[in-house]
Amino acid sequence: MSEFKLHKVHIKSFRGIKDYCIDFDDKSLVLVGENGSGKSSIVNAFEFLFTGQVESLKGTQAIKHDKSLVHLGDNPEDLSVTANINKLTIERKLNEEPLENDILEDFKNGSFLLNRQKLLKFIELTPKGKYDNITSIIGFSELDDIENTLNRTKNSFNTQLKNKRKDLEKKNEEILKIYGTEDIDETYEKINETLVKNDYDKLTPESDLEKYLSQLSKQNFDKTKQLADIIDLFNVDIQSINLEFEDLLKEYEQATLYELKSTSNLIDILNKSSIYIENENLKECPICKNDIDNEEVLKYITDKKKELDEDENSLKNWKNKYSDFIKRLNKLNYTLKSIDKILSNFKEYEFDYSLDSFIDDLNKLADFDLTISEINRNILIDLDKEFADFKTKIQNDFDKLNDKDNYEELTKVYKVIFTLHEIEGLQNDLKIIEKEYDLANTTYTLFKDNKQKTLEKILEDIQKRVSEYYNFIHDDEEFNTPEIKAPRSTGISLNLNFKDVIADPRSYSSEGHLDSLGLCVFLAFVKEFNKYNFIILDDIISTVDLNHKERIASLLLEEFKDYQIILTTHSKLWFRQLKNYALNYKLNNNFIFAEIRHLDKFTGPDLNKNMFTKELIEKYLEFGDAYAAGNAIRRYLEYVCENVCRTNQIPLPLKEHYMVDDYYKALKKYFLDSKIFKSSPKIESYYEKVFKHFDSSRYLGNVLSHDDDSNLDVTLNEVEKFKKVVFLVERSMTCWKCGRYLSFDENKKSASCTGRKCIAVMSFKNKE
Repeated sequence: MSEFKLHKVHIKSFRGIKDYCIDFDDKSLVLVGENGSGKSSIVNAFEFLFTGQVESLKGTQAIKHDKSLVHLGDNPEDLSVTANINKLTIERKLNEEPLENDILEDFKNGSFLLNRQKLLKFIELTPKGKYDNITSIIGFSELDDIENTLNRTKNSFNTQLKNKRKDLEKKNEEILKIYGTEDIDETYEKINETLVKNDYDKLTPESDLEKYLSQLSKQNFDKTKQLADIIDLFNVDIQSINLEFEDLLKEYEQATLYELKSTSNLIDILNKSSIYIENENLKECPICKNDIDNEEVLKYITDKKKELDEDENSLKNWKNKYSDFIKRLNKLNYTLKSIDKILSNFKEYEFDYSLDSFIDDLNKLADFDLTISEINRNILIDLDKEFADFKTKIQNDFDKLNDKDNYEELTKVYKVIFTLHEIEGLQNDLKIIEKEYDLANTTYTLFKDNKQKTLEKILEDIQKRVSEYYNFIHDDEEFNTPEIKAPRSTGISLNLNFKDVIADPRSYSSEGHLDSLGLCVFLAFVKEFNKYNFIILDDIISTVDLNHKERIASLLLEEFKDYQIILTTHSKLWFRQLKNYALNYKLNNNFIFAEIRHLDKFTGPDLNKNMFTKELIEKYLEFGDAYAAGNAIRRYLEYVCENVCRTNQIPLPLKEHYMVDDYYKALKKYFLDSKIFKSSPKIESYYEKVFKHFDSSRYLGNVLSHDDDSNLDVTLNEVEKFKKVVFLVERSMTCWKCGRYLSFDENKKSASCTGRKCIAVMSFKNKE
């Protein structure tokens, strides 16, 4: 457990407190005050500091949470709560988060605070509500998130399994429906009849369906139209194209390549020469330098050009016819590519014909970049022959496929095989999902079971503490032994044992029992899970009777003596009990006891710090006030005698109000007359001396309890003597180890300490 030392808290503009500072000096604080005196405002300030809200103000439609926190008349930005804890200064303002630290993280769920509203919450919550409440305190929320994620994963796989199984069932029904069969074996018989008829192998449950689908693809059943289209494409007269090709080659052969080229070149030279001669008016040849006649030369050129033009026109006509032929070949080439494209869908046909290279060679021939001897003159003849053979094969397949009944049967076969292939895929998917589901389910179950076991172990430890605390408070009753269980993974039950009947605490318990049970649950969780030793108890036991309040005080002072506690109450009686118990437990230096007299809207609550009775007695003696000291001693004597009588159930006379003499006489008679003390002469003599000493000064108690002149003669020495005998009486009735009251047992002839964990026992048996 980490140390928690609250030094000081400064509250500004917060719920009735304008500006107020409380100095704790690392001590616990017990506040008593009437309703409306400001106790809850101080508690709310701590809740706001650690959690950023006041839970009791949340969720109420008529209350605006943040607005209700601000002191009336002040601005929201004025509100602040600042605390000096350990070596830290923690400050919170409205709408402004403080710096992160471990204390805020530990207390963010409000596990440090208990008030009446929260007291019964755990008891009244549903099992799911109890579970959520507990898991938020013990840090199980993250484990719940993991469990929910694992559960969603498991459920997702389970849903996938159900869907896959439904799909499988649906596909199996589809297969049987295709042939109207009653079982799959009969379906296989129907399929194989058609497959054998069409030259396919028989199908078995072990067959490679992927292979069948590749051989018997859906497109095979659409062959009729596609093959019909191909047959139309085959209606090309390749022979006439070849004859045209031969004629063009013959024309080409009528003139040599050189002559064709020279004619074209010579015409070009003659045209340029004619222009040159006319422009230059030559007298001699520029090449041979012989004399020339311009007119005669020009006439020769003109006549020669006429002759050559006839040859040029023949070449142009050939090229035009050749160009048309190339276009016809391109059209045939396109047809071949169209056939190849369609047949690529069918693996049983291998068709790969192209005239691209041939057309390229013909273009080169026209440009005189290729000789006629380099041209393949048989390519169209070979193509025509192969074209005819392929057309015959396609026509035969077309005729076969054009059998309507066979086509429909193959369609059925395809549907069955395709569905069987889908089923095969679904079955494979199902196996994978089953493994994933098994893994997810195993992981979820193991995690859930381990979390449940961990929670049960935690609850077992919590129950031990709750039972220990509750049975200590109610050890004089037959209704006890709380039971906290986790009957399911997200539910927790809280019951009490009523005469061997396990039932909800609300079935038979009073408000006081429920309040004390709620307190025990809270304290048990604080002990087990709060990282810091700090708790606030805000007016929590108003319904508990006086005797049980004393036990609660004892429980707090024994079990939580190392905690810094802020406790508020409107009961002055319990305030006084706590104060006296703190003194008896020697914890007076650990506490500040203060009374809120009134709440000033400007200065805040008016705290009057109370001194312990023994401290007051010493203070009065120090100041020489014998009357005040004596009166305090007499009141302290009454407190001691009353506690001894109650602890040992010493009978008292029937009266409405008891005075110190009533308690003292009953106590003295019990000690001097009881067989317990007579069994040991030594012990009997000791108590006789104690009472003899007290009786010698007893008159002072009576004198100092009345306001008359007789007490003016009492000296400080007499009061000091009276104090010593009162303290002597107290020591004789309390444990020599821890100072708590002794419980005497007449049957066992012994006295034992009433402290829960103190094992001191005094035997009064006479030793022989």
